Amino acid sequence: MAGYFFFFGKALVSWSSKKQFMVTFSTCEAKYIVVSDATCQVAWLRSLISELQIGDTKTTKLMVDNKSVVDLVRHLTCHGKSKHINIRFNFLCEQVNLEKLKLEYYKSEVQLSYLFTKVLKYVRFKLLIFMLDLNN
Repeated sequence: MAGYFFFFGKALVSWSSKKQFMVTFSTCEAKYIVVSDATCQVAWLRSLISELQIGDTKTTKLMVDNKSVVDLVRHLTCHGKSKHINIRFNFLCEQVNLEKLKLEYYKSEVQLSYLFTKVLKYVRFKLLIFMLDLNN
């Protein structure tokens, strides 16, 4: 399962949870594809925000729970980890290079998307729900 959340300020404005559409060779590649999909959503949200003239669209921060993906995007070269990744997923690298998107590592323990993509223990589930502020 793959998923992501997007916030505008503190408001949750977009989310996705779906079965990944292709078989991958590694966790890094699987996460890279999810982040690439999320990057397309970022581009659309940035366009919407720009059209509505309601906010700053300089750089969007995307928090990823896989250090390998963050490193791969920063230093994309044709080596063992990336040579088999389809060229269409390199939109992510383009957005980072244009400084429209910034990837940051974010610990797995507090990844909100895990609410829809993982089986969680009750305590962790309640923590993530609290972080989403859905208790009210």
